[in-house]
Amino acid sequence: MKIKNVLILSMVAMVGLTMTSCFEEKDLTGPIVDPQLNLTVLDANGDPVSGATVDLFANKDDYRKFNNVLGSATTDANGVVTFDKATMKESGLFYFSVKSGDDRNWYNLVNKGLTVSNGVSMIETTLTPVTLSTAISGPMQVISSTSGKFELADFPGKYQWSFVSGGEKGTIDDPTNNNVNVSFEQSDVDYDAVLQVVAQPDGFPETTMQVTIKVLAFCEYDHTKLAGDRPGNDMTNWVLGAYASQINIKEANGSFTITGLGNGWMEDFWAEAIQNKPNYVSMEVSDDGLFITIPDQYYFTTIYNGDPYDYNIVGSGSVNGCTGEITFNYDMVQDGFSTGGWSLGAGGSTNGSPFWEAKVTFTP
Repeated sequence: MKIKNVLILSMVAMVGLTMTSCFEEKDLTGPIVDPQLNLTVLDANGDPVSGATVDLFANKDDYRKFNNVLGSATTDANGVVTFDKATMKESGLFYFSVKSGDDRNWYNLVNKGLTVSNGVSMIETTLTPVTLSTAISGPMQVISSTSGKFELADFPGKYQWSFVSGGEKGTIDDPTNNNVNVSFEQSDVDYDAVLQVVAQPDGFPETTMQVTIKVLAFCEYDHTKLAGDRPGNDMTNWVLGAYASQINIKEANGSFTITGLGNGWMEDFWAEAIQNKPNYVSMEVSDDGLFITIPDQYYFTTIYNGDPYDYNIVGSGSVNGCTGEITFNYDMVQDGFSTGGWSLGAGGSTNGSPFWEAKVTFTP
């Protein structure tokens, strides 16, 4: 489906009129003229649609909730409706929705607003059939003490979000919007929260949808305790198995470095001898202690058949301050060759991504 909406780009009222639309651009000069919006509704073939209903709103929030309609009008035989100062009051930013049967102008509207200046503004919009989404998009897993954004397609109408279960520690910022932010208070245990929305986009039947969110425990911990030798498994691969961790983390004044990731696999299976061990690289820990980043940087040089090979490392990870588990997902890259990508291509990846995985432990 395609849609064409021609929007007036100016965000402020102007003296005179500069008009941007599919019509020939014109510049009119003279005294200030009251704002007037002429909106032409077309079907997918570009023909005018008579009898379509156009609803005008003063802001995006009213548009999304289909509240406080400034004015409604029906297109004439030429597919045109006109809104004047009596409806708009003054020039400014407006939002509009158009319907005819099950056709709407909702599809692929990146910016559903238009700015009407003083004078006559002419806009075109195209109607297409609407297929309503039946799924909620948003994270299926969050860490307690954080939040997640959940949304449906951006259709104007009536919405009511609520928790069916597990919402004792959850807060929904705007239960009547089609896009919501849900915040979860800190919990020291994992639990499931079932989020529900009763949706009725304008002119369509009421639909109830639910999604189950795994809310993971979050416990504050002393970040300095990440430092030390970290036991666990590294370079996990369902074909090759896992290598015992050789990971060591250092901390100094809140900054971290790490070494040992991938060393066992590199020197054993890959049979390249690392020259500059211990090969410490920078490791960043987020302020809340939840996430780890290993920036793309030089890691080590190996020797294979007498020739040197330089490798970079890049990765990310997460920290569970309740259980004391650290998960790393990382890649070692030599002149554009991804060893993690090789693992995935060889059918050995255990996490379904072109990254090696390491799981190690610490005492929070």
